[in-house]
This record gives sequence, C-alpha cells and structure tokens, in this order.
Amino acid sequence: MAELMGPEIALLLPPLLPHLIRAIQQEECAELSADERARLLARLGPDVDGEDDDELEGLEGDGGDDDDDEDEDDDDDGGLPGVHTALLDEKAAAVHCVGACAAYGGAAFAPHIECVMGPLLGCADHFHSDVRGALARTLSHLLKACVAAEPAAPWAKGEAPSSAKLGTASRWLLQRSWRTLISTFTHDDDKDTVAAAA
Repeated sequence: MAELMGPEIALLLPPLLPHLIRAIQQEECAELSADERARLLARLGPDVDGEDDDELEGLEGDGGDDDDDEDEDDDDDGGLPGVHTALLDEKAAAVHCVGACAAYGGAAFAPHIECVMGPLLGCADHFHSDVRGALARTLSHLLKACVAAEPAAPWAKGEAPSSAKLGTASRWLLQRSWRTLISTFTHDDDKDTVAAAA
C-alpha cells in the first residue's frame, strides 16, 4: 500500500504507527506453565499410534531419558519455553512495514522517525534472522527518508567525506543506527542479514 500511495502515506501514519510499534515490541517467547502443558496435552489427546513420542516426553513430565544430565537438573515446576511463530512473523512484517512506509513515503515519513527508532533498535539483537534482516533494510530506508526531508550539502570534488554535510536529523539517525549496522557486519552469522545491512 505504501508503494501505491507514496508520500500520501503520511495521512495513514498517525493511526498506523502505534499498531506497528506495538507489534515490534511484543514478546514472541513464552514459558508454558504446568497448567498450560496439561491443557496442551489434553487437546492433543491420547497417543493413537502407541509409540512413545520423544517430542512429547518433556511436556508429559513423566520421565524421558534418565541418563541425560540435563533432565536431572530440571525441576518439575519450571515451564517449557515456547515461541509463537505467528508473532515472530508479525514482528518481522511490522519492521518491514515501517521500512516500506519510509521508503515510499520519503520526506513525509521523516517526522515519525524519532518515535520508531527506539522500538526498532530494540530488535538489533533479536534471535531470529528475519527480524534482524528487516531491521537492517529498514534503517537504510529511514536514513533515505531523513535525507529526502533534509538534503545534504553538495559534495565538491576533492573533499573528504564528512557527516557535517548531513542535516541535523540525518546525523542523529546515523549516530543512532551506526553501531547496530557495524555490529551486524562484524558479529552476525546470517549472510542474508549481513547483506541487508550493506
């Protein structure tokens, strides 16, 4: 939709951005309590094939391999971690949507950059590469939108590159996102995420 509307997307940003920020900030990891495990097992029903499924041993809480050292360290009251993959996809899509609004909205998105930077940079060390890759692409689009609103001073042949030629908002954004991009280049092991940061 942002691609079709272009700068006119600015009209939709005030009602849209709070929903996107909420989606970016939500937790997709949860811990299953004993009650939730029992409810899940009840929904799954009895083991119809009669085989002892390894995937369900931890949920049932009645054993598993006794020779595993990790089983001895676990207490029975602790919950199992779970990842809500739909929320994970929603978070990656929300980060991408912010980037698309910035890319196609251009200068019209610039007034909203400051309110999205905090939640976006909170995703910098996210465990899933789709979210980190979307963030790297989005940071690029945000900088382009910022420069569109506040053009840099022209470069003259023979001059050394300098951030002083950038506008105040562009310099602020570059300073906030620079560490994230450098960290992606140096520490991220996902090649697509590193390529997105380029």
